[in-house]
Amino acid sequence: MFKLSNGIPLLAAGTMVCFVGSADAYFQVYDYATAQAGTTATFIDSIAVDGTTAYNIMRTNENVVTKVTDIGGTNTASVLTTDATWGAFSANAIAGLNGAEVVGGNLRFANFFDNSIQSVDLGTGAPSAYVSNADLLSSLGLIAADFNVSATSAVNGSGEVGFYNADSGARLIAITTGAGSATAVLNQAEILALTGGNTLSGGMGFVGDDLYFGSNTADGIFKVDTATPAGGSAVLTQADIIAVTGHTSAGFGDMFAAPDGNIYFYETGKDSIMSFDPTDPANTLATVVSEAELLAGPANSDLVGNFTWFDGNIAWSQTSSSSGRVRGLYSVPEPASLALMGLGGLVALRRR
Repeated sequence: MFKLSNGIPLLAAGTMVCFVGSADAYFQVYDYATAQAGTTATFIDSIAVDGTTAYNIMRTNENVVTKVTDIGGTNTASVLTTDATWGAFSANAIAGLNGAEVVGGNLRFANFFDNSIQSVDLGTGAPSAYVSNADLLSSLGLIAADFNVSATSAVNGSGEVGFYNADSGARLIAITTGAGSATAVLNQAEILALTGGNTLSGGMGFVGDDLYFGSNTADGIFKVDTATPAGGSAVLTQADIIAVTGHTSAGFGDMFAAPDGNIYFYETGKDSIMSFDPTDPANTLATVVSEAELLAGPANSDLVGNFTWFDGNIAWSQTSSSSGRVRGLYSVPEPASLALMGLGGLVALRRR
């Protein structure tokens, strides 16, 4: 599906069309108080949804993981990992930001405070190191002064974590290779050759072994095969993106490889949610939720982060309460639900 800059829809095979007002483009699944689950934590760091259960990594004042069951229904909240439990495990804050995922009975994430890959057991709430800081340094041949795990990370279907070392002394993209080990898939020179710079931006997403990521140097999206790295390749150029957005540049926030086969990303040039089919990126690139729709919706904000998947659609969190923003978990509704919301002047296209 495509949404043209003048608002006229261009239909592709299989496109479902629902007529809605811009304020109906998304809805709040649950609010900030629900995510807190009675704790005093003041910042939603990450949200990962598994079916009808969501896990919230919360920090500031307290470091906790909360659990919300029957999301979109009763939204019943509880504390999975207490502040005391986390404090006994780590002297640093908990963090997963854009890359936390549920896999194999665990919530797994790259923690940029501990510079390690960690897990939380979804049954007991117990935290553990999947690959410790010492193991990462040893595996990658780095010293602590040259190591800074960034918020740019993703978890693949096997539970391995791809992540970016953002320290200027040894920037690289790496992936864990089982408990206690990791390997580099792009070194600093290779990132420079591929993107024209050695800094990355936004989130990451896995499609099989292929790890997708954005570069604000090239204003483009790239990928690397983590199983057999060979320098990586371009996926979408700046020209591809601005041809759809109509903007003069492109930029990237979070990225998410969704169960529907598409990759979703937050495009910071036009402050919108976009998607593409990785089998034909340039010809399927489309706006999913525009800046106007984001601003008109219940979050009252065009800032988007923590992409996840709820009820067959892209979902995200709003973590800030400044400037009237409303914190919580948000999602695009099902097309059938959209149709019931009433007719509006804007045509919203959802590719399934």
